[in-house]
Amino acid sequence: MTSFRSSIKSIRAEWRYRSCVRSAIEIPLPCRPATIVSPHPDDETIALGGLIARKRKAGIPVRIVLITRGEASHRHCCGADPDLIAGLRLDQFFRATGHLGVTRENIHVLDVPDGGIPCPVDPGFEDLSNRISALIPVGEASEIYCPHPRDGLPDHERTAGLIEKIVLNRNEPFQIHHYPVWRWILAPTEKTSKKNQFLAGKLDIAPVADIKKRALDCYLDTPAPCGYPAGGILPPVILRFAREPREFVFMHVSPDRNQLRTKR
Repeated sequence: MTSFRSSIKSIRAEWRYRSCVRSAIEIPLPCRPATIVSPHPDDETIALGGLIARKRKAGIPVRIVLITRGEASHRHCCGADPDLIAGLRLDQFFRATGHLGVTRENIHVLDVPDGGIPCPVDPGFEDLSNRISALIPVGEASEIYCPHPRDGLPDHERTAGLIEKIVLNRNEPFQIHHYPVWRWILAPTEKTSKKNQFLAGKLDIAPVADIKKRALDCYLDTPAPCGYPAGGILPPVILRFAREPREFVFMHVSPDRNQLRTKR
């Protein structure tokens, strides 16, 4: 039964991904400085490794905010020591982002407990949103990248909520770009009205595909004590999509869907 369910999820993910390939608009490389907010080590590379590498090759500033160390990835597997897992994953993260061209002074690790990113009604939500906001320079008209608000994992969706809060609180011309990681597999089927809230863009990353591959490989080369990757077992379909020559971002659109809505 588990194998059957996995097959159904993979088929659904393939259909969603290929549908997005057909419907998404081609976008040029966004030229503003970027802040990438990643709930766990590897999210930034799986979803945006090509975009990050292209920006850095073009000399565009990129900073990465890593909210958790990803220490819970083996909680339901081998029960490995969380600090050991966190150390392995942080090493992978720094090596991967180094391949992408992001220097350590442009990386901020917040050390929020894995699985404990707060939602708006939780204690700590305001504090964490303020901590992230403080890492984004005042007056910088930048792009902010965060998971899709319906990506399918609680930490990912709550990260999107944090970024929405920050952007609404600051009177600056930020542009939010939402990236998919688990969305292809885990997101529930949506009504057309919800789908129409976002415009999907696809970015050609073929020129930096080898760089992204080297970064992705960093997350697969150091196993946990059980022998599986330190970040847990990613569904093969997610890794396959991550190696495609394109990446997707989802942008807020106005009600008539003809203009991107830049939140201020």
